[in-house]
Amino acid sequence: MPVLAEDSGDEDVFPLVGEMYSAGSDAFRQLVDFSTGRENVLIDCSALKRMDFVSAGLFLNTLTNLQITGCSVTIRNPNQLIFALFGVLGINQVAHVERRKF
Repeated sequence: MPVLAEDSGDEDVFPLVGEMYSAGSDAFRQLVDFSTGRENVLIDCSALKRMDFVSAGLFLNTLTNLQITGCSVTIRNPNQLIFALFGVLGINQVAHVERRKF
């Protein structure tokens, strides 16, 4: 089941929430729409519980495309498993990933 971003009440933050399993493309399309016209995008993963490998790959592709268009991305508060997954895939090469503080 795809997870769509919820309205966080903060217009400058794009939240990813719940669990993302191989069908996160709707959320990633929303991210692309959200980033249009912005030089900096902040993605909040505080409420993101899980992301599978396929979704993480799609996320990497999306972030790479944003970087190519000149958009700077910061990912905030991924949990330890997601932080590790992002590191393995190299997401930290195309976005700044801020580790969750406990």
